[in-house]
Amino acid sequence: MNMKCYHFVIIVITFCFVSKNETFAQGFAENYWHSGKVFLEEGDTLAGTLKFSLQEEVVQIETPTGLKTLTARNALAFYFLDRFEQRERYYYALPFPKVSNYPTPTYFELILQGDPITLLCRESMVVQTFINNNPYAMNPGIPMRRNVLKHDFYLLYKSGKIVPFNGSKKGLLYLLRDRERDIKLYLKENRVNFESKQDMANIIDYFNSKKK
Repeated sequence: MNMKCYHFVIIVITFCFVSKNETFAQGFAENYWHSGKVFLEEGDTLAGTLKFSLQEEVVQIETPTGLKTLTARNALAFYFLDRFEQRERYYYALPFPKVSNYPTPTYFELILQGDPITLLCRESMVVQTFINNNPYAMNPGIPMRRNVLKHDFYLLYKSGKIVPFNGSKKGLLYLLRDRERDIKLYLKENRVNFESKQDMANIIDYFNSKKK
């Protein structure tokens, strides 16, 4: 990982925090325009109304001088006020081999800054199939489809390495294996939803505290 980029992230995220009262996201943030700022590679900052796409790794921002479209290669970071979660959300472009083994600038949301592990996330909207068992519903028992907001979490180490979390208890214990006994006890005493940003932030914060 480019050390200049990594140090930039550490400096900026020092001012960030995770809300202790996470609210349910009523909408997919990528579908809307938000008030925010974009930090450029040259050191400049653009303020205005922005919209972004994680699939394309692009952020658009409407400024007084017009609409600008930027990629993760020339926009190091951006943040915005999410109207649904009612909090500021911070994204950073970090080298990650998303498609091939070659790392390319990829946007990740900062969930928790920690030592030795920082928690990152990427969101996507996926289609989920379910059975409506409500006897009073139209066509009960028939498979139906709905859009669901999915969270994919990643662990950022001090070395700059980013490792994806597969969403399972087994996967979590493997990633945190040098404190496996502590993590098993934590999971036994706490109900953890591996799709929850707050639950994942809590368990990574707990792991970091045990490492110290």
